[in-house]
Amino acid sequence: MREEQWVIYGGIDEKDRTSNDLHVFCLDYHEWSLLPQNNRIDALDSHCAALTEENNMLVFGGFCKDKGAYSNSLHLFDFATASWTALFDPASAPKTDLRPSGRCHSSLCVLENKVYVFGGMNGNHKMKDFWCFDLGTKKWSEITSRDPPCERSGHAVLVFKDKMYLFGGIQDLTKEKNDLYYYDFTNTKWVEVYENDETPDSEERVVKKEERGKSEDPEEEVKETVQRKKKTYKPLAELNMKPTAKYLKSSHRETQEMK
Repeated sequence: MREEQWVIYGGIDEKDRTSNDLHVFCLDYHEWSLLPQNNRIDALDSHCAALTEENNMLVFGGFCKDKGAYSNSLHLFDFATASWTALFDPASAPKTDLRPSGRCHSSLCVLENKVYVFGGMNGNHKMKDFWCFDLGTKKWSEITSRDPPCERSGHAVLVFKDKMYLFGGIQDLTKEKNDLYYYDFTNTKWVEVYENDETPDSEERVVKKEERGKSEDPEEEVKETVQRKKKTYKPLAELNMKPTAKYLKSSHRETQEMK
């Protein structure tokens, strides 16, 4: 989101072609346009993006089909010059320099001239590492602290004041998350705000008889009640704000690799 424009980079289309185009949707006139680029970066899908404080766009990671590899590059697009700059290029950076591994479906956010990346996936391997890129020194450093969120991909993050909030994602096949954490940059620690539980106190779910034993009609469905531990976190419960557990960022790449 940039001013009155929604900017989208790359992605994969219905014919399995990966793009390196920049599309812009005008929120005032509801019109799409193609943004000119004076230079190009790799075509990517399943990457993440964020705006800097100067209102330029950062793109990190993703899958590069042309190279058959997961990216750990960090690029900046300057809207004033319509040009890309490589802030971190693993091919040219010293091999001794720290850097996150290649990945897709991670998260990206910016706070006070620093870029933060959490988690993601490479193949079927999920991650929970937390990285900081200093836009001044152009160096990566890994942030370690006690009790971080579990490994996941496809989660969402939001920066508010001195905290980065992290919600949901997918930990493994059939293990979608709806937990909520924040990272306190002032006190350098993770805090769990809301624990993961994808069902209410009790719910009805469909169970096939064939899964419970012999049945004359294996397709017949029956209902059983599943009792779940009641929530203790009152503010969200009182406000009736409990989100439904689901993978918020459905994607072609995730779906293919989880099969």
